Amino acid sequence: MLNKSVLLLGSNPQQVSHAVLGVISLIYPFDYNANFNPYVTVYDPHLNKISTEERNWVLGGTNPLFSKFFNRQTT
Repeated sequence: MLNKSVLLLGSNPQQVSHAVLGVISLIYPFDYNANFNPYVTVYDPHLNKISTEERNWVLGGTNPLFSKFFNRQTT
């Protein structure tokens, strides 16, 4: 998906997970080979690695602080 990272935020974990999978399915029949996590929490041990080392990911979450965290990490 053009080598861009996408963060999807919502109020319901189930809806966020479905949205992440829906976004990835939009590029069908091409394969999406980058990192995607349908639902992450602030306690996810891989969150810091994803935000600092990887540049191409699709993540879903319900915590509004994610937008501030990832904006700070990517600028």
